[in-house]
Amino acid sequence: MNLYDLHPNPKQAPGYKHRLLIPDVAYEEAVKIYDKTGKRVPELESVIAKSPQYAWEYAANVIRKRWPKGEPVIATSPQFAMLYAYEIIGGRWLEAEPVIAKDSQWAFSYAVNVIKGRFPEAEPEIAKDSYYAYVYARGAIHGRFPEGEPVIMTSPQWACNYATHVLGKRWREAEPVIAKDIYYKREYERHFKVKLNNT
Repeated sequence: MNLYDLHPNPKQAPGYKHRLLIPDVAYEEAVKIYDKTGKRVPELESVIAKSPQYAWEYAANVIRKRWPKGEPVIATSPQFAMLYAYEIIGGRWLEAEPVIAKDSQWAFSYAVNVIKGRFPEAEPEIAKDSYYAYVYARGAIHGRFPEGEPVIMTSPQWACNYATHVLGKRWREAEPVIAKDIYYKREYERHFKVKLNNT
């Protein structure tokens, strides 16, 4: 939101002269100009290209194709690099993969939506988070993810889901953890027709 738009006399507001040096304000102004005239403003693009979020939004909403000037800053953010690869490039963005691989959420999304399979470089990071390790096994690998099993096993919810939706069989090593949660214990028992000991 551009607060200058809400001011009764924006030209008298503090910082008005320098407002276009702020990436979100520059982005909003560039979009207005583009919507009215169909023309891009290189001076504003230089400011927009300093923010991963607004560089991605500018590429997605104004240029609607790859924007080389914005790519260096977009590639610094796992979230916006993944979105840029998926929505703008429509495929892998090898230069940004090392950054994407550092965030389990966006690495998982990149694996499922862009690679449509395993993302080996990100697996050590994904294997640190029980939820993303589980959904990575289910959505990207479509099978076991041994490197993620130790962390999945720490959560009754994801251990139960991993056993039922990924392994398709009892996961005896995780049963003591699953048994600690009454809901997932019952789900596991019902699914596998077993009775777990209370811990």
